[in-house]
Amino acid sequence: MAELRSEEEQLEVVKRWWKENGTSLIAGAVLAAAGVFGWNTWQNYQEGKSEAASARYQQLINMTAGTTLEGDQLSAAQTLIDELTDDYGNTLYAELAQLLEARLAVQQDDLAAAKQALQDVASNSSRRYVQSLAWLRLARIEVAEVTRKPR
Repeated sequence: MAELRSEEEQLEVVKRWWKENGTSLIAGAVLAAAGVFGWNTWQNYQEGKSEAASARYQQLINMTAGTTLEGDQLSAAQTLIDELTDDYGNTLYAELAQLLEARLAVQQDDLAAAKQALQDVASNSSRRYVQSLAWLRLARIEVAEVTRKPR
């Protein structure tokens, strides 16, 4: 049978173990806490960014719903589109804003600007359904241009 150690011997073993492993244990705990804190902070940042992009896009939709924009309204809409594409470039909201930019350009009879916006979306989007929609709208503009030209 193993001999039982006295309390002093057990205390010495614990002290020795703590001296050998205490720093690593504390460092590991601090790193784990920092990792959890960093991850939560990143998630909150991303959520806030998504909410801000959503609010801006909703503002753009409300501004452009059902009416043809002119003058200051068109300028304000373009400002929102630019903000969405610059500040939230990798989000779906930015891509949808570019699609809306193309629609506004068509309403202003600026087919070149509409084609450019659609080509940007089709080339840069990582979402196949958005790319497909951009290519479809681009094809519609091409057909419209061909039918406009005198023969």
